[in-house]
Amino acid sequence: MGCLLINVFVVATVSLMLQRNRDREMTQAIELSANYALLLSQDIARLIAKIDVVLQTVSEELSHQMATGEFDEAAVNTLLSRQDKHIPEALGLRVVDAAGVIRYAVNGVQVQQASIADRPQFIRLRDDPQAGLVISKPIMGRAAQKWLISLSRRINSSNGEFAGQVHAAVSLDQISTLFAGVSLGAKSSVALWDRDSVIARYSPQDVHGASTGLRTPSRQLKQLLETDQETASYHARSGVDGIEKTFSLHRVGAYPLYIVVGLADEDYLREWRSDAEAVAWLVVLFVWVSVTGAAMLYRSWQRRESDHLALLRQEAEYTARLENSRRDAEAARRRSELILDSAGEGICGVDCAGRVVFVNPAARKMYGWGDDEGIGLDLHAETHYQNAEGRPCSLADCAVQKTLQDGERRTVKDDLFWRKDGKAFPVEYSVAAMADEGAISGAVTVFRDITERKILEERITHMAMFDELTGLPNRSFLADALQRTVAVALRRHEVVGILYVDLDAFKAVNDQMGHAAGDAVLRQVAARLQACIRAEDVVARLGGDEFLVMTQADSGNVRENCTHLAQRIIEAISQPIDLPEGRAVVGASIGIAQYPNGEASIERCIQQADAAMYRAKNRGKGRFAVADTVTVPR
Repeated sequence: MGCLLINVFVVATVSLMLQRNRDREMTQAIELSANYALLLSQDIARLIAKIDVVLQTVSEELSHQMATGEFDEAAVNTLLSRQDKHIPEALGLRVVDAAGVIRYAVNGVQVQQASIADRPQFIRLRDDPQAGLVISKPIMGRAAQKWLISLSRRINSSNGEFAGQVHAAVSLDQISTLFAGVSLGAKSSVALWDRDSVIARYSPQDVHGASTGLRTPSRQLKQLLETDQETASYHARSGVDGIEKTFSLHRVGAYPLYIVVGLADEDYLREWRSDAEAVAWLVVLFVWVSVTGAAMLYRSWQRRESDHLALLRQEAEYTARLENSRRDAEAARRRSELILDSAGEGICGVDCAGRVVFVNPAARKMYGWGDDEGIGLDLHAETHYQNAEGRPCSLADCAVQKTLQDGERRTVKDDLFWRKDGKAFPVEYSVAAMADEGAISGAVTVFRDITERKILEERITHMAMFDELTGLPNRSFLADALQRTVAVALRRHEVVGILYVDLDAFKAVNDQMGHAAGDAVLRQVAARLQACIRAEDVVARLGGDEFLVMTQADSGNVRENCTHLAQRIIEAISQPIDLPEGRAVVGASIGIAQYPNGEASIERCIQQADAAMYRAKNRGKGRFAVADTVTVPR
């Protein structure tokens, strides 16, 4: 533990020291990049200001000559040559007329009638008298054939109208050369941005020079450019080369230009990472040495302790064995009692004579016994003396008695036990023999009350066999009923009358009053059908508004019975039904067939009744049809 604490302290201390050194390096990187950004922005601002002074001088002089009418071409060329000497950084002064044609240039016009009327900076100066100094986006010079930016001023005529412009261009190579003079790491960079794109950029690892015109600022830089920040520092992944850097931004004077200096983490943290790696190895070595030494000391201490403990164990071993045996026996007894007391199932043990020797609280509760009752009672005589029909259960058929005889384990899934008050409850139980030195000494019964399960099974059976809406038997019940009916009819030489009932005008009730009203009508129809039949007859709902009635009679009166029953059903169903939604009136069309009918099966007879029902419905509804005849009720 001491070794662990020392190592944790050393690792934490070194980690804190390295983190502080890294933070210091990042702070220095921010300060350095901010200083570079300030110096470069001042250099670019001075260059632009110097060029602007020259442009204003030329513009004012040309405007003055136009106003006095003494415009002299030689004087213009002299003026341009004299002023151009003040800005050796520029590519040369040029004067453009109102049509955008270059008229005058230092060292003469290289391309005659060359026009810049399509340049955005020319258009802006032409259209905006208050434009002032206009700095262009990076453009490819038509004469110089290199990337440059143009700085322009408007020339006004004597009446203040646009008379042309004077401009000077600065090569982006020259700006990149200025940036290259800054001492940066191999992956660091300096860039000149306007509000949405790179004008010029320099990075020692960029063999192609400036990345002109890129519009991929990082999220942080984009936000700073959009909000026109004067100065800012931030850490981000460059949107140009994807390298993590510490950036400083500084606006170039009052111009819409920004210097962005980025020092790559890999450059300014290189020395810190080298030191951190060396320190980390030292920490690893220290941890290894300390852990190894501690392990050796620990093993030596263990050997001494083990020798001492061996002597102590020998002294205590004999006493411990006796004490452990006593505790184990007591624990086993407590566990047995705890299991018996906490078990949710009833547990009851009997001896070879069937007398109760132990019983848990759950069993007492189910049997209706008190806390001090049960021990010594004859379990079979008290709880298993008769079956559900009231007939006595013989001792020879009792599962407990059988297990006492042969020692076999038995499971009974469904049986009845009897309470002290004479009430029975369904149970599921298992019986296992108890043995003492290989001989059967009794049996243990584990049982549970399955009343809820029986209720659930009956409910599931009812749901499977009966229609939920009307309570009538459904198709599943009818399938079983058909088999029973056929067997009884054949055995007794009786005839089964089949009535296929279909409601008339039921769809109109659903459409006009809603499905709730339709359900109420079906329930009422089911009740009326049950009122029309005898106890031994069967009525089932086939689905929707279709019902089937089966009635048994001897072969001499089946047709008359069926027609009378059909008449009663039609009259009963046709009575109005009062509902909360209003009064509903439906009718019934009935098809009648009988079984047996030649070689036709019971299913074929039902199909014949179905076909007869459709004939009755097609001939006016509210009727019944027997075989191929249709009858209108009286």
